[in-house]
Amino acid sequence: MIHRLLRSLVVVGTTLSATAMVSRAARAAEVQAADVQTGSGQPLCLDVAGSGTARGTDIILYPCHGGRNQDFTFHRATGELRSSLGDVCVDVNGGGAWPGNRVQLWSCNGSNAQKLDYDRRSQHLTFRADPSLCLDIPGAGAAARLGRCGDSAAQRYSVSTPYGNRRFDELTFLTAHNAYANYEDARWISPNQSRGIGRALRDGVRGFMLDVHSFESGMARCILSFGADCYGRDVYLCHGNCGGVPGFQYALPRQPLAGALYTIIDFLDENPDELVTVFLEDYVGHDELRAALDGVPGLRDLLFDPYAWKVQQNGWPLARDLIDSNRRLLIISDRDDKRDLGVGHGPDFMVENYWSIGDLGNDYDCRSRWDHVALDRTEPGFQRLFVMNHYRNTPTVITAAIDNRYENLAERMNGYCVPAAQRKPNFIAVDFYEVGDAAGIAVEVDDSSAILFTHADYRGRAQLLVPGLHGTLDVGNDVVSSLKVALGTSVVLYEHGQLGGRSRRFTASAGWVGDDFNDQASSAAVYTDASELVQQSIFDGDAR
Repeated sequence: MIHRLLRSLVVVGTTLSATAMVSRAARAAEVQAADVQTGSGQPLCLDVAGSGTARGTDIILYPCHGGRNQDFTFHRATGELRSSLGDVCVDVNGGGAWPGNRVQLWSCNGSNAQKLDYDRRSQHLTFRADPSLCLDIPGAGAAARLGRCGDSAAQRYSVSTPYGNRRFDELTFLTAHNAYANYEDARWISPNQSRGIGRALRDGVRGFMLDVHSFESGMARCILSFGADCYGRDVYLCHGNCGGVPGFQYALPRQPLAGALYTIIDFLDENPDELVTVFLEDYVGHDELRAALDGVPGLRDLLFDPYAWKVQQNGWPLARDLIDSNRRLLIISDRDDKRDLGVGHGPDFMVENYWSIGDLGNDYDCRSRWDHVALDRTEPGFQRLFVMNHYRNTPTVITAAIDNRYENLAERMNGYCVPAAQRKPNFIAVDFYEVGDAAGIAVEVDDSSAILFTHADYRGRAQLLVPGLHGTLDVGNDVVSSLKVALGTSVVLYEHGQLGGRSRRFTASAGWVGDDFNDQASSAAVYTDASELVQQSIFDGDAR
């Protein structure tokens, strides 16, 4: 889905191909040589020679350019390193575990010849059949082979996760509001979602809002329901009242919290590079929630405790550190009595806007859910996660399709919520996530690394920018007064459209662009790390 954030990507009047800006969900990992570079210092990436897919095609190092033949999906559990070119994998010739044996491209078959492990500390990609052997490529254009593991630069690689090298608070996730209230998991008459939690995970949803209540049916309810509603004391997913109106406040079969968590844990076990966040609207006691969490096998092994990681003191960790340590499930509660369970208290770690956009869906004002936590609150060395809620009092599929349209969601975000919070959303929460453009805009926001504002001090209307060259600005011509710049990103503002006229480079956020450049910018270039060199090679036609 290519929308407004990509429409302005041009190079001297020529539109940049959409294939250069793919979504995080579609973007595979990059395997980059850690210490081997070209003579000019350009980084080298693992590369399928000539973009061939035939069995036996060479695996080489080649200057990084972001093409599909340099995209690989590394599955940590299976050890498979799969190319984005198709059903083809990195393969040790014949499965032979000996130094010098050829490493090539081959049809994926799940054999031991296609199983590797990655150790981020040593930066070695080892052959699982013999961990003393490592992937070894001495330089640009050289064919891959196995080598006895050592300190050679030819054996050190940086394997990115789908989240790259970003901190957790630099990511954006599509989030399902009242994810339990759906047609698939129980018989809801008035749902917030069409699809169940398992399907939502497969669709790319990574944030789940759940209402949890303590409940047991009792003898009378059990008898009156002819046995259909006989449930013991547990923590259940209900909307407001577990003893209320069936189909509206609860649904049958009743949904225990543990069931939803089982589904999430199974998904995380099967997808070892993924992160999931659960938000609890919490009406249960401390011990009840502890029992529910402890009753889900594997949950404690995956739980990311933000207090133990000292997030408030040290900032959010890199996503890859969470993945490497297998702490990939964050649980946030709106109650403050669960900290010792490894469950974060929302006001400790987040800012969140008031949830409703009204009965008519036109109340776009973006104000804080909590009076004591302003949306633009900041602390030294720590950035709060921003949860952007965008849904009505009473949802329907039709109204959600309207609210989730790109134009409406972008207008709420750029005109109201981003200026109010002075940061991009980390979680975009909607009803009926599959209708409209919520999934697409969440990907674009995730890819963005800079924000322009029409007023000083990060106020006024905002525009999020993805890395690339923006020949025009949707925020308006000659209106930029301040900008936010992510770490490792640089933004060049140009006086005229199509990157013409005077320019000024910013490598950090600026609450004021300067007296001589205020209301002067008409186009921009956004570079992330080494992307400036990579983009230049693409635009010059050198990419393979």
